[in-house]
Amino acid sequence: MKNMSKIFVFAMVVLLLASTVNCGYAETKPELVMEVGTFHPQGTGDVMGLEYFKRIVEERSEQKIKVNVYFGKTLGAEEATVDQCRLGTLHLVIDGMGTMGRFTSKFGAWTVPYAYPDKETLLKSTKGPIGEAIRKVFEDNGLIFIGLYVLGYRNLTTNRRAIHPEVLSGMKLRLPATKDWIHVWEKFGCLPTPIPAPEMFLALQTGLVEAQENPFATVHVRHLWEVQKYVILTHHVIDFHTLFLSKKFMDGIQPEFKDLIIKAAEDTLKWCGEYAEELDTKYMIEAQDKGMTLIIPDRAAYRKIAIKALDKIKENWEPWVYDQLMKETSD
Repeated sequence: MKNMSKIFVFAMVVLLLASTVNCGYAETKPELVMEVGTFHPQGTGDVMGLEYFKRIVEERSEQKIKVNVYFGKTLGAEEATVDQCRLGTLHLVIDGMGTMGRFTSKFGAWTVPYAYPDKETLLKSTKGPIGEAIRKVFEDNGLIFIGLYVLGYRNLTTNRRAIHPEVLSGMKLRLPATKDWIHVWEKFGCLPTPIPAPEMFLALQTGLVEAQENPFATVHVRHLWEVQKYVILTHHVIDFHTLFLSKKFMDGIQPEFKDLIIKAAEDTLKWCGEYAEELDTKYMIEAQDKGMTLIIPDRAAYRKIAIKALDKIKENWEPWVYDQLMKETSD
């Protein structure tokens, strides 16, 4: 009899738990599922940003919207993730600067070295005529451009104390295979050498190249303090990542969800920017702790040389873009 009572109690507990689970499922069954992603790997700010987006969307929608996060090789490279967003199989992506060059080269001022003096001026440009033109191009290609967030400034690392730009003459500089960037650094008398990022450390170690340029995050990831003495704080490019929503997806959802998602995407950009700034400062301190010397160069002299490259670069832009750039960056 005692055993029968225990069995009865156990059965009632199981039924109660099952009922609770079923009730919880019924209450939280989503009305909309979002697939969001980035080609960047786990542990990066982009993935953490997507997790932040997931959290605030699910909370603000009271679990009516469920967000699934994908990252890294599961999605393919940057181009593949953007194409999935255009098709509507991914509903939001955070990606790099490469997407700008792919779609908006006629308005390509944002990525040119020394085109913008600081990140505040660049962010202001996203709300102006150049930003509006870029937004229209992306929309015509199935993407809603929410905006960008700044990762940090790209700086030069080298074993030369390059306070003045003439010190760079004849220097073999590792660069990505970006035509405009190569053209700019040639103006300094550098010998640009395109080398894939994974091969950068060995190229510096063996003397194939003498220098490279990247944000402090790259100094951290590649342990560049082992092969470079100086970080020259050139601030020549404002490195950024972009956030897009799928136009096809957004056109097919109810207005209240649409407003919630756009606001959450904007808040995610702000969060990513603040997090990136914290990391940039952390990695700058780390570089110093590891023995690198930070040097503030004559940025005005650097910019004066770099701007000369715009005469050629602007040939690929819409005619009005150069004038607008000058207007946005004039003191």
